[in-house]
Amino acid sequence: MMDYKLIAEKDEYALIQRGSRMQEYAVVNGLDQDKGEWNYTCSYYGFGKYSKLSGEEALFKALDDFRARTDRDYISHERLLEVATLLKDGLLEDDADEAYEYMSGTVELSENEAEVLGLDMDKYRKKLKERR
Repeated sequence: MMDYKLIAEKDEYALIQRGSRMQEYAVVNGLDQDKGEWNYTCSYYGFGKYSKLSGEEALFKALDDFRARTDRDYISHERLLEVATLLKDGLLEDDADEAYEYMSGTVELSENEAEVLGLDMDKYRKKLKERR
């Protein structure tokens, strides 16, 4: 039996913190709290000294996966990034200047958001100044 602490449970899924050092968040299926066992692990994210993830990052990833499995109206962070990138790429292919204008004006992307999506807003701003 593995040590664990229940964080959330919905339908057949549970989000737990587990491990000998309790440095792993996992989404499991079919948790039996009386036996301290589950059918299988859907995903897990380690954190701490031997991991690239912080505790907060591991918890977010596990919670994101848990919500994607248990909430029909939830779209995972990874999927939203994928969709946003595909939309951005499509807009840029059609008309890059118009796409940058739209993302800067209508969408009001922050510098960080633009960077995450791979947009060079400085290049766009310089191009705008050159036109004026």
